[in-house]
Amino acid sequence: MKKVITAIVENEPAQIDKIRELCDRFSKERDLLIETHPFTNGYDFLEKDTSIYDCVFMDIDMPGINGIDTSNRLRSKDKDISIIFVTNLPQFAIDGYKVQALDFILKPMSYADFSLVMDKLLLLHDRKNEKDLFFMIRNEMMRIKPSDILYFEMQNHNIHIHLKDGRIITYRETVKELEKRLKDSSFFRCNSGIIVNLDHVQSIKDDTCTLTDGTILQVSRSRRSDFMKMMTEHYFKTGL
Repeated sequence: MKKVITAIVENEPAQIDKIRELCDRFSKERDLLIETHPFTNGYDFLEKDTSIYDCVFMDIDMPGINGIDTSNRLRSKDKDISIIFVTNLPQFAIDGYKVQALDFILKPMSYADFSLVMDKLLLLHDRKNEKDLFFMIRNEMMRIKPSDILYFEMQNHNIHIHLKDGRIITYRETVKELEKRLKDSSFFRCNSGIIVNLDHVQSIKDDTCTLTDGTILQVSRSRRSDFMKMMTEHYFKTGL
């Protein structure tokens, strides 16, 4: 079972209980374990080894040291933890971007808002721990992160891997074998010769999609409906 270790930095006990209640409901619905560690002020939290936490629910308006200052100090020692601000002060959103906050949840928290942010967190967690793909390139095994791949192009019994850094790597594998390895991932076959990474689709227009690097790919009419459905589900799941 997947486990998420969460810190809650909040000076109001009722708010701590609320977040724990939401975590409990979400964990049951997603079949995962969420372990929560509450802190009533930023000083106590900063004294801990924050590297054990996947995320922190950070209140902004706290006495002593507020959530923004706590987050600034946190970032000086921990670049990886995901910060989720819980606040009734939306005007501080710009300060959240400065500390690379994952998101904001406005008080009073609704389960809908909470679950959207948690789904985003889980996706980020999966990407940090994503399994590399291995390819045999000219008798040499090469490992590539899925997030580095824009799309696969099948041509003349070869498969060309188009990477976001501009490189194109060519190797041999059947399309059937490749699709099997990409099952349950963010890749989708948009036409007979292209498997695209949905994470890198910037826009869709008519029978084409444009990627984040400007590449325009054809979407076959027979696959367009499924492609739009997949993109919509992917967007609402990831927020990308």
